[in-house]
Amino acid sequence: MLWDRDSLNDHIYWQLMQNGYLGVACEPNCVFQICIQPAILGFRLHDLITGGKHAEETVAGYERAWAGFGRLDENGHYNVMILKDSKILIGNEGASAQTDAWCGSLMNMWNREFVHEHYPGQIADYLVHGPDGTLSVPPASPADMNGQQVTRESDGNFGWLAAWASEMGDQGTRDGLLAHAGRFTTPPGATAACSTPATPPPPTPTGTSSRWGP
Repeated sequence: MLWDRDSLNDHIYWQLMQNGYLGVACEPNCVFQICIQPAILGFRLHDLITGGKHAEETVAGYERAWAGFGRLDENGHYNVMILKDSKILIGNEGASAQTDAWCGSLMNMWNREFVHEHYPGQIADYLVHGPDGTLSVPPASPADMNGQQVTRESDGNFGWLAAWASEMGDQGTRDGLLAHAGRFTTPPGATAACSTPATPPPPTPTGTSSRWGP
């Protein structure tokens, strides 16, 4: 089958309807809250082009579907996912900066008031203050994967947090994170935006990591 904008839009929309607007399992049995956010944005663009109402219907359905679970966990962070077969909710235990930042960055584009209300408390849990106004992010706590503790150093926490701060208009946090990247991760002669060390560097003065995954 050949896909175009319309057929792909319709296919994802019907998958969402069949799953009660909880979302579509991008991994087996795992319906991540973040994964419905790009779909909502895509529907908004498609509706602007075609005059449809997929985005409006999806947002209404998504809010109903998640009302019983809650967007946020007991600590005020975005819930990660629902297991499709058992409807068990997985919260953001740890907590993972990537989960909040990824979800918050995209949800802010259509649910601005809700995201801005919770942003200050959420991001404060992740920031580590360093010298000269630099800000960094500690690695996420190890995750329990089938009884094994798996480190999550390369979850993209730092990059997503910088993107989230930028999306929220939080210039001070964004600049502090970029200053940390430029000062502690950039090899001589390179720029912070283009390169990170191939060899793990020593910890920063605050004890946070000076490397992370892309």
